[in-house]
Amino acid sequence: MADSSGGNQGPRGFAVFIELLEAWWQHRVSFLISLVITLTALGLYVFTYIGEHPSPLLVFMERLELDALDTRFRLDMTGLVFESQGTLDNYIGDAVMAFWAHHLKWATTPFMAATPR
Repeated sequence: MADSSGGNQGPRGFAVFIELLEAWWQHRVSFLISLVITLTALGLYVFTYIGEHPSPLLVFMERLELDALDTRFRLDMTGLVFESQGTLDNYIGDAVMAFWAHHLKWATTPFMAATPR
């Protein structure tokens, strides 16, 4: 009596593989559509992950760029305050606090602060 447990799977396993290949060939268009959808979803996942988790080098370079921009802004604004004979009080975040003629009672003080240079 032959063993029905499948002791010899060689030819039967190959036949199943051939059947799978034939089924794939018959449904190759749906397979390609599934492959394109899967690869698109994988690409979106990877690019989203990269966008949400920037590398430390990128974070460092962005910080350097923003620091340089902030320094340039402060230097420019400080120069404008001093050119218009103002007194620099302090820096508040990305703002500069200054006042004009704090010790003098000039009628032109508001005009000095608003005069374009």
